Amino acid sequence: MILTIADSPARAQSDIRMRIRESADALTTAAALSRLDPAQRVRTVEFIGGSALFILTHELGHAVITEFNLPVLGRVEDAADSFAALALLHVGNEFTHDVLVNAARNLLLIGEHKRSMGVPPVFYDEHGLDHQRAYMIVCLMVGSDQAAFSDLAERAKLPPERQETCQLDYDQAKDSWLRLLRPHFRAEAQPSFWERLFFSRMRALGKPPSPVAINYREAPGPLEPFREIARTLRLLEIVRDFAARSFDFPRPLTIEAKTCGEPNAFWDPQERSVTLCYELLASDAQVALSP
Repeated sequence: MILTIADSPARAQSDIRMRIRESADALTTAAALSRLDPAQRVRTVEFIGGSALFILTHELGHAVITEFNLPVLGRVEDAADSFAALALLHVGNEFTHDVLVNAARNLLLIGEHKRSMGVPPVFYDEHGLDHQRAYMIVCLMVGSDQAAFSDLAERAKLPPERQETCQLDYDQAKDSWLRLLRPHFRAEAQPSFWERLFFSRMRALGKPPSPVAINYREAPGPLEPFREIARTLRLLEIVRDFAARSFDFPRPLTIEAKTCGEPNAFWDPQERSVTLCYELLASDAQVALSP
């Protein structure tokens, strides 16, 4: 079922929750996860789907920067993170907030795992440190609504003085992205383009959507459950609809999920494709079960 902009947020959220429950059945065929009880499977799928959706939107941020030749002051990976966080924040429902919490939790758990294994921090990497990226997500959430996310700030042990400055970070990030992207929006007189991350429109406003194709490539046996999760959650369709109906891309794009040989996701500017690796979903499933 594809939801339209006229559908209520409650209906949209109910549909997402239904797909999460359906996706959880796929984990019964994953050898390492087959013994999970139904509630554990649902929580694991929520974590996998939330982390994957943040990552896909992050990679779409890279595509937007490249295709529109946008200036970036600072690290481009930080810019892509803020793009993804703002997109999900402005949808403004419980599920999208959970997506961000799961993305931050994933980064924190990965960082803790590296520390426990004695892996030294890579200060020269193009990405920020895992803990820094996680706290950036938390800070933007708190900056968007300090009262609504006060419990999250407390759980994340974000000091009160930093919470106060998070609002400035949020306002600057939001204003900067809107200023850069406004010439590339498909229309001005419509609901916030961020909101359409989860609400498809039945018709384009005056012209067809930008050409964005999707492809769930085949997966070998051990990774097939994670392909099924991605397909049932319609992860690629969600990001495709957001991209195609929000922006006037000058050239066709592709969003695909495939086997890569490693846990990864990336934007290929030569092929103009966003790729989500099934191995990354499998890796996130293991992270979700971490104590």
